[in-house]
Amino acid sequence: MTRPYVIGGNWKLQVTSLSEAKRRLEEIDSHLENFDIETFIAVPSVFLYSVSTQNLKLAAEDIHYEESGAYTGATSVLSLVDAGIGYTLVGHSERRIIFKETDEEINKKVKLALKYDITPVLCIGETAKERETGEYKEVLRRQLVVGLQGVENLEKVIIAYEPVWAINNKALNPDTEIKPATPADAEATHSFVRRVIEELYGQNISQSVRILYGGSMKASNAEELLKQPNIDGGLIGGASLKAETLIPVHRICSSLN
Repeated sequence: MTRPYVIGGNWKLQVTSLSEAKRRLEEIDSHLENFDIETFIAVPSVFLYSVSTQNLKLAAEDIHYEESGAYTGATSVLSLVDAGIGYTLVGHSERRIIFKETDEEINKKVKLALKYDITPVLCIGETAKERETGEYKEVLRRQLVVGLQGVENLEKVIIAYEPVWAINNKALNPDTEIKPATPADAEATHSFVRRVIEELYGQNISQSVRILYGGSMKASNAEELLKQPNIDGGLIGGASLKAETLIPVHRICSSLN
């Protein structure tokens, strides 16, 4: 089955002024009219009401698992609806590890996003230690089983596999050499993820769900990663901050379509 590519960007807390956010988005957006690739960029929530785009979609970096209430500093899914935002990241490893989010909380976020017709991008991934000890399949299976518990319309969910050891964040990897997964390792893990989804939802749905690779994807390694049969795009961190580093990935996607 041919699944359309998705390219997602995640700015994290690396753009800190509205003027800079607008400039970077306008630059990227102006290049995307030449590409027919589904593209979103997750920006800090404080900017979501103040920026606009034509060719790419905006995403939230996170939502809270309750619609409203006494949750200081949280982002409500209702705010995304009001701002016309169509995507949100859920369960990014920085949220799981630094902010101690649980699989159960992440599951609530997935279901809440779907309730309001917002596409959740469910992030999963293992640490270097879990990879080295062979625990990573058990970890990924748990993150999928619990994170998707009670989710009926999985075709509206995007999965992003981000090995923690490939994310350029020393808070996550203080003693680990940061490097992307090899295409072969990434494909093997994506294939495993798709098999778990098949166990949960059946072959037809598992073959339609897009699974993105995250973790230091950039122009220099994107082609070999995107050629893999179970990799349907990328969730890109640092390379999504500038048109000059993100647009080459789109060119590669277009050449492979």
